[in-house]
Amino acid sequence: MRIWAAVAHQALGDVTAVDAMLCGWHQWPRGSEESLLELGWLLGERGEIEAALFMLASISGDPEMAMRATARRVLLLERVNRLDAARQALAELPAENIARSAEARQERLHAHASMAVRERRLSDARCDFERALAIGEARRGRAGLLFALARVLDQLEDRMRPCASWPRRMLYARTSCLRLHQRAVGVAWRGRA
Repeated sequence: MRIWAAVAHQALGDVTAVDAMLCGWHQWPRGSEESLLELGWLLGERGEIEAALFMLASISGDPEMAMRATARRVLLLERVNRLDAARQALAELPAENIARSAEARQERLHAHASMAVRERRLSDARCDFERALAIGEARRGRAGLLFALARVLDQLEDRMRPCASWPRRMLYARTSCLRLHQRAVGVAWRGRA
């Protein structure tokens, strides 16, 4: 339960609460693969890269979770400029048609898009980000994908498209964070869908 509260606080940018929630994580019993996936990601966000990579690499039971863990390893490795290791992890990702869940498909596309941005293949990145955003069932992480796509579109000098929808994207990011926080503290969401 602490992991999910930490995820909500991370989305809200409350670093102090995330640190408090993750305090003593070394002594926690091994949880589900999904909780390990989230804990690994949170550790990476907090700068504990080696622990995060080890935790994400330990997820291997369910093929969907393993795909998501590999995609997140790619994102973490790319973020800390370990590009050779990121490329190697990207090569380990199975084909897109293997993924059954929306989350696995979206995270796989996000990993490919991030590496395409790093390699200056902006058209490929744009295509992958747009395909990831088109997966409607996967709601989590959309705000980050929208901002990444806006940066790519800006670099491609397609400036009118991101600017026209920027207020809508900011509203979506704000309401998504508010919903996560309210779920974490047990308050019902009363806003518009």
